[in-house]
Amino acid sequence: CSFTATHGLGVRAIAIEVADVETAFSVAVSRGAKPVFSPVLLDNSTFLAEIHLYGDVVLRLISYKNVEDVAGNFFFLPGFELVEDSSTSYLEMDYGIRRLDHAVGNVPELGPAVEYVKKFTGFHEFAEFTAEDVGTSDSGLNSVVLANNDENVLLPLNEPVYGTKRKSQIQTYLEHNEGAGLQHLALVSENIFRTLREMRKRSGVGGFEFMPS
Repeated sequence: CSFTATHGLGVRAIAIEVADVETAFSVAVSRGAKPVFSPVLLDNSTFLAEIHLYGDVVLRLISYKNVEDVAGNFFFLPGFELVEDSSTSYLEMDYGIRRLDHAVGNVPELGPAVEYVKKFTGFHEFAEFTAEDVGTSDSGLNSVVLANNDENVLLPLNEPVYGTKRKSQIQTYLEHNEGAGLQHLALVSENIFRTLREMRKRSGVGGFEFMPS
């Protein structure tokens, strides 16, 4: 696709579950969100829509309706099924990763991006960091963390700062990525050492490479 041709392998969409996609989409667009596509029904229960987040990364809205609750409130995208805890293959593939903690975006200018996302999502500023708080000669960034009301969905945004000994890592990203985009995803692990051990076991089959310690 055009995204891969421009950026290489990367994350194009961040998906969040909402109570009602049609309502969330309508409200977001009325507050200035730039739609990618309007809500569509994927099957008899799953609604999906997309909105521009930053660069050509999108925010994907998902909701489920009229689903017979036969799996203890587990709902899935079409084609996905619940895996029983007793399944051997399930246990072998459990690396201890439990959920997404945050998804970080890099943008050329923080102020307009923060106001855009805040306005159409209703998110609030959860934290703010300046170059003095988190910066080194190798980083050079300002950051604002946006969160939903429950503060369990976190979207930090970074901008580059200038005048450091080395070029800001955010500026380097923007140049290589040809614009704004998603820098990284942070995952919550119940035991980070076990998770790393399990993931390293699979590196020999084209799996996971880690940056040096």
